[in-house]
Amino acid sequence: MAKFSFSKKYNTERLFDIDTTNFDYFSLEEKFEADKVDVETGEEVYPVYTVRGIYINTKGLYDPAPVLALDDCYLNLPAHLTDTCKEILNDREAIRAINEGHCGIRIYKYYQARYNKDCYSVEWIDI
Repeated sequence: MAKFSFSKKYNTERLFDIDTTNFDYFSLEEKFEADKVDVETGEEVYPVYTVRGIYINTKGLYDPAPVLALDDCYLNLPAHLTDTCKEILNDREAIRAINEGHCGIRIYKYYQARYNKDCYSVEWIDI
């Protein structure tokens, strides 16, 4: 029987190849509103952002919530995507695809009648 290894089980492994030093956090609404208009043409655009990492923030005021690392910032995701992001974090093939730059997202806005407000979520995109 193989010897149990605390170091292999509990030392955290770096999953993603991105330096997030000095990254700021943005909400989906902030990123959506900041980037929805092409500066040159003035036309509405819905850019695809490359996902460089996925994390679960367990230190917030509420339940754990997912956070994406993009090229230049962190992006807070809604709590309803926590299970999806946990699934991604447990999938070696998905982690490899993120590290190779093949995972993207597009932010979209929708109206939530239950809360009588606009909400934001993401569509996963193959790059």
